[in-house]
Amino acid sequence: MTAVISLNQVAMVFPSLQGLGSVQALEDINFEFRDNEFVVALGASGCGKTTLLNVIAGFLPPTSGDIKHKGEPVTGPGRDRGVVFQKHALLPWLNVIENTGFGLKLQGVAGAERRARAMENLALVGLSDFENYPIYQLSGGMQQRVGLARALTCDPDMLLMDEPLGALDAFTRENMQELILDVWRKTRKVVFFITHSVEEALFMATRLIVMSPRPGRITHEYELDFYQRYFDTGNARQVKSSPDFITMREEILSIIYGEEVQEQPL
Repeated sequence: MTAVISLNQVAMVFPSLQGLGSVQALEDINFEFRDNEFVVALGASGCGKTTLLNVIAGFLPPTSGDIKHKGEPVTGPGRDRGVVFQKHALLPWLNVIENTGFGLKLQGVAGAERRARAMENLALVGLSDFENYPIYQLSGGMQQRVGLARALTCDPDMLLMDEPLGALDAFTRENMQELILDVWRKTRKVVFFITHSVEEALFMATRLIVMSPRPGRITHEYELDFYQRYFDTGNARQVKSSPDFITMREEILSIIYGEEVQEQPL
């Protein structure tokens, strides 16, 4: 597969604040995101997952190492990488379709084309009938759907998703997992998805990476097919309750908790 985004010996050190020591958030990250992949990152809180996403997005320049998009250096944010934030970051004074097409407006795309592309992606996330609603009238799950549609409307090569389901109730969260997988199956964008939920990671990932406590390093990597079982059966609970899914869940939990214990001072 072709590398869409490649990271070579990426490290990130945050400078000291108020006389305190500097913090090394990432160390020696070497990884390639390939065509059509859905990569999920797991790790204990503070392991550098969000820092890694921000570096890939171009929001933070790495302290050392390099990041390339299809062979070209990443030097800042770009339309080739769309971001779906943990908090949807929608503009409350704009309605649903205006938020969805906002990126295209910044690019100077004409109104008719902007509306057509926005409506296409609102249909993809199941919000065709809500284009004129104000954002504050939508539920949390619907607001995250708008955030996803907005990211897709600019047609990026890659979607970066920073715990987009973390604030949702359990029922809505499971529905959104299925929706995001269905959208990915239709669009085949490269996805980098961050979560604290092991079950969510196993269910959604084509490839799972586990990161160590600070400084964040990729310590384990798994190729998974639970997402394909969901596509084949349409039954998410059947997939998540299967014996091998449960076994894998416990294996990943033992890795994360084991690394947390090792990190604690004596």
